[in-house]
Parts: sequence; structure tokens; C-alpha cells
Amino acid sequence: MTKTLNLSQLLSSIKKQIPKGNLKGATIISLLVKRGILHQTGEHKYDLAPGVKPTTDDVTAIVAEMTKKRR
Repeated sequence: MTKTLNLSQLLSSIKKQIPKGNLKGATIISLLVKRGILHQTGEHKYDLAPGVKPTTDDVTAIVAEMTKKRR
């Protein structure tokens, strides 16, 4: 069963699954913006895009994509 996540849960889940030191927070935010999961609400402020409900399955896919790019 997949769980719907809020913004802080989404970022926390991604950070926990990526090996330490491999990616910075800005890289994670950048990828989420490119995928349409986040949108910028102000300078250095982000929120979930309207209508987007990220799940634990999304976290798995995002982590796989991020770690694949680094190899």
C-alpha cells in the first residue's frame, strides 16, 4: 500500500535513501521541480505543485533516478 506524503515527508524520505555525501539538497529540489512535483512560490521557497500527491512509490523512483545519474 502506498502512502501519500507531504512536502517534508517527501524530502526526508528521499534524503534517508540516498548515500550520505552524494547529493545536496539543492540537487534534490531541482530534480523535483523538473519532474513537476514542486513549484517555486518565492525566492528559495517551494511547495508541492497543485494537484500533486506524491507517494512512497514516487520516492523509490526518484531515488533510483538520482543514484543512477551519479554512477
